Order: sequence, then structure tokens, then C-alpha cells
Amino acid sequence: MFEDILTHHKNSWSTEVSFVSINQDMEQPMANYFIMSSHNTYLDSDQLAGNSSSMAYVRTLLRSCRCVELDCWDGASGEPEIKHGGTLTSAITVLDACKAIATHAFDATDYPVILSLEMHCGEQQQDRIADILTEVFGDMLPPVPTDPKAFTPYAMRWKVLVKNKIGASKKLAALTHLPSNTNPSKFNEIRSRSENQMPGQLNPADLLEEHTRVLTRVYPGGTRMDSSNYDPTPFWMLGAQVVALNLQTFDHANLTNWARFRGNAGTGYILKPKLMRAGTIPVTLRREPLDLTHYKADQLSHSLYENTGCTVTIRILSGRELQAPADFGKEVIDPPRVVLHVDGVAADCQTLEICPDEYKERGVGPEANGLFPRYTNMVFRFRVEFEELAVMTIKAVSTIKSDSAKGGKEKPQTHRDVFGVSGLPLRSLKSGYRMIRLRSSEGYVAASMGFFAYIQKDYDRSLL
Repeated sequence: MFEDILTHHKNSWSTEVSFVSINQDMEQPMANYFIMSSHNTYLDSDQLAGNSSSMAYVRTLLRSCRCVELDCWDGASGEPEIKHGGTLTSAITVLDACKAIATHAFDATDYPVILSLEMHCGEQQQDRIADILTEVFGDMLPPVPTDPKAFTPYAMRWKVLVKNKIGASKKLAALTHLPSNTNPSKFNEIRSRSENQMPGQLNPADLLEEHTRVLTRVYPGGTRMDSSNYDPTPFWMLGAQVVALNLQTFDHANLTNWARFRGNAGTGYILKPKLMRAGTIPVTLRREPLDLTHYKADQLSHSLYENTGCTVTIRILSGRELQAPADFGKEVIDPPRVVLHVDGVAADCQTLEICPDEYKERGVGPEANGLFPRYTNMVFRFRVEFEELAVMTIKAVSTIKSDSAKGGKEKPQTHRDVFGVSGLPLRSLKSGYRMIRLRSSEGYVAASMGFFAYIQKDYDRSLL
């Protein structure tokens, strides 16, 4: 009974209001939001010979992703296809993909879905795509926006928006809500940049100011044929709204992305902080303290001052069912270790890891093997300067001894295995005795796995 109370979802480490209720203003211009986005959404695996499927769109939409990509190519018999051009990936039709999107677009949230069209079709099949969009989505397609005040996430609920570079097809141009432009100037124009085109090449202050007015989509570089991901955090810190990742690969970048968009009831839209919306937050790609001293009092609201800096203490007390299925039958050298990552402005990015100096197992025999460890002296303490942009992720890691090779002549090797993960926006972290529920390393729900911890947040009010 007592264990049930401690592990109940209402005793989670996250504030319920951020995860269950929409708690942000959703009636601001689109440029004021981070939007959960996918790159090459149609692929199940790698970019070279991976399978393409309509179900990939369904899985992505069910994760509250709000921007999906369609790489459109001329297909046989006049029917346009989606594939990764110049590779051995399989193809699906634009029609099938759109049907899947229309069916599941709003299963997870009713906020707008953006179709990011990467157009390689000639005029005839571009016209065919326009016909498909009209036939499949119907009233989900709103008129092309003319008023920025009417082009907000709230106003566009239950709508599908088309992003496309205006080409030869007038029919498709008439359906394009977010025209791609290398030099955007209008409120609904969007620029696309590779991950290699922003950091170190463009002035951060200029980018922050630009991103108060227009949208930017960032996408992985062309060499990532294994569907790996870049670190999305520096691009968010520059104000880029549509930071697209290969969601089919659940790596640390994807974990950070998932954690950031867990807030605001999983709408897939996160409102930028007030300073960032004004284009004045002093963030850079260098690791240096965040300096707010040169801002005048009227530039920083009372609430923003109050929530700027905080110190977080997390004491891990015990673990629950901390073992991946792959570990059974293998020798786990240490009890599961805990690794914390904080991602945000440059000064706040940090990784913390402590090896437990003592633990006890509950259970008898080797089959227990770290399932229910108890920890002493497992304390993490860190400070962040800008809580509103910080994301925290946690990983459970086992050190495993592999079987010896060649009849035991070689020494067995050890390797680290990440088997449990979780994360959340730091502003959603609750104090007190809390249950930290973990997912598998692939991002799937693990019903009982987690840590029990004592959490404390102390806010720096010295600026008040």
C-alpha cells in the first residue's frame, strides 16, 4: 500500500500542470514557439537503404510531433512518391502518406501539423500533389494567412499547414501557408538551414532578433546516413523554431528533444521565454556565465527575475526494477549508475555522474542482480542560470562483463549499457520525495522501472 502511494503517477517528479494542462499562451505569432519537428519522417531506419512507410508518420504524430517531412519525387504513372532521392531507400506514394497523416494528425494533440514538402517533382506532379492535399485534407487546409494575429497555434488548431518552396505549380503555391525563402521577411515565411550553416558562421544576436519575426527550420547534415542526430540545444538557444531531428533514432539528442516537448500538455508547441521573444537574451555558443546585469529593470519582469537562477539537489535513494532484459544471464559488475545531463544556455550545459559507493540489493540470488538497489551518498547538486530554457535528462547505466573469448584465453571485456532514460523541462521539476519513472533506452514505456529520490529546488532571489 505504502509503495503504491510512493510510486503513484501523482507522486511523479514532474509538475502535473505542465504535463496535463496547457499552461502557456497559445495565441502568439508562430515565430514565438519551439515546434517539435521531424526530418525524413517516412524512414524507419537509415538514410541509405532504409525502409519507407506510412506508419512512420503515424508513430511520429502520436509522439506529438507537429512538423513532418515529405521528400517528393516524380513517380510512375503520374503518381508522386516519397523517398530519399539518390539512395536505395524504398518509396511510398504521397497519397498513402497523406491519408495516414490525415487519419492521425490530431490523435495526440489538436494543435496544427506542418507538412514540410521537399519538392523534387516537375510541374505536372506538383499539380497532382496539390490535388491530393485538397482531396485528402479538405477543410483541414485553412486559407493562406494574411494576418499575423490570426496565424497562431490556437487559431490553427485542427489545421494542416503546408510548407513548400514556391515552384512551377500555381495550384500548389495557392495552398502554401509557409513559403520557403532564403531571405524571409513576411510573418509566415520560413528559412531552411542545415545544421552546418548556423553555429560559428552567423551572428547569434542577429539570429535571435531574426527569429522574433520569421521562422527557421534546421535539419541534419547530408552526411548523417545512419540517421544520427546533431545536438538541437544550440539551435534552440539561437531562437530557431523548427529544429528537425531523425526521430527514428532515439539517441541523446532525441531524448533531449522529447524532454523539452513534454511540457505544455504535449501540444508539440513550447512558448519561448519572454527575453527570447524580445530577441534580447544574451546567449552564445560559448560556455560562459549568463550576464543579465546590463539589462534595465523594465526589460526583465519580476517573475523572470524570480525564476532566472536556481540550485537543484537530487538525492537518489533507491531503484526499482533496474535491469534491462538483455542483462539477464550476464554479470553486472556494479549496481546501476545514474547519469544526469542538463542542456540549455551555454553556461548551464553540464553532465554529472556519481558511482555509488555503497548499495544493498533486495532479493535473493544472482537473479536479483541490481534490480532493487539502495543508494547512499548518491547526491547530485547543480545550478542553472536560466531555468526556463533548461532541460534535464537522466540515464540508468549498467557496467556489464562480457563472456571471455577463445576458451577463456582472453580477459572478458566490460561495456556500459544505457537501459533506462527519462527527462523533463527543468521548470516542471517538483520538490519532495518523488518517483522518477524511466523509459527503455529505445524510448518505450517501462511500467515499473525508475528511481525514488528526494528533490529540492532553491531559487536565487538576490536580484529582486
